[in-house]
Amino acid sequence: MIPLWSTPYALITGNTVVLKPSEKAPSVSWLLAEAAIKAGFPPGVFNVIHGTAAVAQLLVTQPEVKAINFVGSESAAKQVHDLAQSSGKRIQAECGGKNHGVILEDAGMMPTLFAIAGSAFGAAGQRCMGLNVAVFVGTTREWIPKLIELAESMVLGCGGDEEAQIGPLIDRAAKDKVVGIIGRAVEEGAMLLLDGRDAHVPDYPRANFLGPTVLMGIETYMECYQMQIFGPVLICMQVGNLDEAIQLINDNKYGHSCTIFTSSGKNAHAFQRRVNIGQVGVNIPLVGEYDNHGPQGHGLIFLAPYGTAVRTSNKASFLGGEQAFNHRHVPG
Repeated sequence: MIPLWSTPYALITGNTVVLKPSEKAPSVSWLLAEAAIKAGFPPGVFNVIHGTAAVAQLLVTQPEVKAINFVGSESAAKQVHDLAQSSGKRIQAECGGKNHGVILEDAGMMPTLFAIAGSAFGAAGQRCMGLNVAVFVGTTREWIPKLIELAESMVLGCGGDEEAQIGPLIDRAAKDKVVGIIGRAVEEGAMLLLDGRDAHVPDYPRANFLGPTVLMGIETYMECYQMQIFGPVLICMQVGNLDEAIQLINDNKYGHSCTIFTSSGKNAHAFQRRVNIGQVGVNIPLVGEYDNHGPQGHGLIFLAPYGTAVRTSNKASFLGGEQAFNHRHVPG
């Protein structure tokens, strides 16, 4: 999915493309390469290179590479950004987020909770587009037990399992990282409303499963709130009104995306206008990459027309003198 945020637009604007996927998930890029061949792409137009971070660093510094699209961790993006800038290359980087979903009292309870659970726990929380923080306004805090029920009912399994709703984390290191964040949150005073750390799927005893986890009683200075967890962990926070919810979002360092759940067009419009966020959903979580405000996005607008500026070069032409041009009409 991620290469399709940028690759088609790079090709449409007349560029050749080199895709360097994560070494932890190399297979899908081969499918894209096979699709390009079947579609009749000339050799060299769409290319795939596999390898570790060293390969990426070498690729970024090649003189033939003029522009870079990067999606990944903040630390890796900083390295890629610095390498690109040092050699005068254009770069777009998407480096994570802490996406809030604000629930107003006039929202439909079950559609809202289903949307939050699916966004927070789907893909085991391993996506920058998921909702990480549920902000319950006023009496909607009474919906939290129902959200816990929904989370508990979600089925863990692998991609080939028809009933599976939550897959494993990418590797053991990723699971250990998330488990550590949960543990430290509890040590800092967070309440663990649902604990998925002991999740076990009998058919996959060695897989890195982590069940839905819900934290409450979070303060904004805590590690679990200050960083993207990248796991099936949802933080529940409570505020008194929409103004407080907007202030909470704007005070967070991430500017990736947020969503409001409401039946009021007036409240939705006010929310869209006042949050300092690149992507705003109304009754729907984020579905793709469009823009990002804040330090975790470097001029990130992957799609046209703005993304075209990264993948093309402007040309200014000046016409002077009094010489006449002979124009010949060409039929058709």
